[in-house]
Amino acid sequence: MRVDSLDALGYLRAWQNGGTRMPEGYETGLRSQSRRPSLVQLQMCVEYTPNLTFVHEKAHVGNPVNEAADSLA
Repeated sequence: MRVDSLDALGYLRAWQNGGTRMPEGYETGLRSQSRRPSLVQLQMCVEYTPNLTFVHEKAHVGNPVNEAADSLA
């Protein structure tokens, strides 16, 4: 899996090793209809899929189109 965020990469690697820490302020309580939050689901997938590998991919910093998309997001 390629990610352009070093923070995200840290979470993914920690989750793969059994960690459960989430980003500050992320609410881990059940959502409507008793659904698990998306990051909790991702954490569980990463933890129980040991053959995943993670690579930091440098973002498209300075690319005008990408910068515009980032600002809109």
